[in-house]
Parts: sequence; structure tokens; C-alpha cells
Amino acid sequence: MAIDLELPTYVLINPASRTGYSVKVWEEVAPLFAQAGVECRVILSTAGENMEISARHITETADGPIQLIVLGGDGSLNEVINGIRDLTQVTLGYIPTGSGNDFARSIGIEDEQDAARKILADGAPVMRDLGEIRCRDSENGNEVIRRFLSAAGIGFDAHSAWFTDHTRLKKPLNLLRLGRLNYIISALRLLMRFPLFPLDVTVQDEGRPTTHSFRRARFAVCGNHKYEGGGFQFTPDADGTDGLLDVCVIHDLGRLAFLKEFHTCYDGSHVGGKYATILRGRKVMVRTAYPQYFHTDGEVSAKTEKLYVKLAEHRIRWMA
Repeated sequence: MAIDLELPTYVLINPASRTGYSVKVWEEVAPLFAQAGVECRVILSTAGENMEISARHITETADGPIQLIVLGGDGSLNEVINGIRDLTQVTLGYIPTGSGNDFARSIGIEDEQDAARKILADGAPVMRDLGEIRCRDSENGNEVIRRFLSAAGIGFDAHSAWFTDHTRLKKPLNLLRLGRLNYIISALRLLMRFPLFPLDVTVQDEGRPTTHSFRRARFAVCGNHKYEGGGFQFTPDADGTDGLLDVCVIHDLGRLAFLKEFHTCYDGSHVGGKYATILRGRKVMVRTAYPQYFHTDGEVSAKTEKLYVKLAEHRIRWMA
């Protein structure tokens, strides 16, 4: 099995994911783990101790390698990977119960039952890349370091994620599994007041770094996997096992053109178009003309005008 019966196994559940849906899913799949002989310690996150705090506590106190199985959405998974103290000591499994489930879509997980079966199936764990961003919070000057699995973005994309997370529509649409619709509504509301702005992207692979300047950018996304934002493929060729980051810059896209063309980012057909520039490298620096919101896996942390992005030093071991 991809899961090791000899290692301590913790199940981290976000009970707020789709208003208790994750708890229901665990009740349905827990017998599969019991039948396979997997002993699980279940931990539910709370308002006072979120998934990141739980993951940090578990990995700081663990005496050797452990296994973590996460039930929640992309945000919950992002919290967990940021809480892990030593990536080399953790094997991670994921049962998606959120509304967007971009990471699950990227690695071919069909649904909750499929995820559980893959964790329990025969086969070796897969090593996957993690992205890492570093920047300075423009408001307080503090250094911010965050890991991400799917994507990190700055500009309109991140502002839309912030609106999506703070709208009153979030809860009812998530219950209906319409998280992408919430993102689209937020993006359309924001479009009328969000200006294009100057942006520079410096990309480095094996050779010398190259800088690409855009006078009228909407946003830049650094993709480790192909999906984000509830199914959008800004970086449709991103592969979380190739040791590279794919960068998509959307630029020179006015309001009317945005309404006409933005749907192409959902199926990836924007690649090769005049409004999208795709770059690839191991290290990326994004500099904006003034502070902008940025996100990691849709989680907005702060504003900054300079974002350093690279792959984390260590990959993480996955049970699928």
C-alpha cells in the first residue's frame, strides 16, 4: 500500500469545510482504513487551532517519520503544508472535501472515495514539488514565507481570491459545490475598479536570469500544478514533479476584452494568445509598481510589491 502500516498516522479534518461535509466523508471512508489495518488518530481543527497549528504541533513533537491524511479543501491543505516542520519526515495523503479541489483535480483524484482507495492501494509514494514564496509585507515590513502546492499569484487574481473569501455568497455557493461561480462573480465585481499596472517578471533556470516587462498587466501566476481558482488553467502545462515553475502573465486585457477572453483561462486556450505570456524556470521574481495582494493556493496573506518564488528545498512524499 502507499500508506505504511508501521508508521503513526494522523487524520487532520477541517469540520468547517463545506459546513461539516468533511466529517461526514471521514465517517464513510474510515471503515476502509480500519479494514486495511490502519490505525488513525483523528484531529479536528478549531477556530483556535487551525490545520496549520495542528500540523506544526504534530510534526514538532513526532519522534521519527509520520503520515498525515488531510480532509478539507485547498485552503486546508495549504495550511497543513505550511505547518509541517520537516518535510522529509512526512508522508501526506489527501481526501478532498472542499468546493474547488484544484490540487485533487491536478493529480487525477476523482472524488473522496477515489482518494481513499488510492491511499490504500498498492504502489510507492510519489515525490512532489512544493513552491515557496518570500516577500515583505508592505504594511508592517515583516518577512512572509509561505509554501504552496498549486499556485501563487499577485495582482487581480489574488484580489479576486480575497473578494471570493470575504463575500456573503461564499457559504451558500460552497454548499452547492459552486465555488468556481463565486470566483467568477468576485472577479466581475472587481473588474470595474481594478486597473492594469506595470509588472516585471524575472525568471531563472539553469542560465542567466531574464526579465520580462509588462506595462499593462492584470496579474501573474506561478503554477506548480495546472489548476487553481476552482478549475482555471492559467498554467495548463505545469507539472508538480518536473522541478520547474510555470509562470502566466495576463496583460493588455482591458475590461471588454476581459469579458470576452477570460473564459479561455478555464480550458487553457489562452496559451499562445496575445493577452498571455507563459514563462518557465526554477526561480521567479515578480515586481509590481505598487503593493498588491498575493495568494498561495488561494489563501491571501498580505500585500507586497516584490515577490520571490522558488521550489522548496525538499519535495514532499505523497500517498498517491
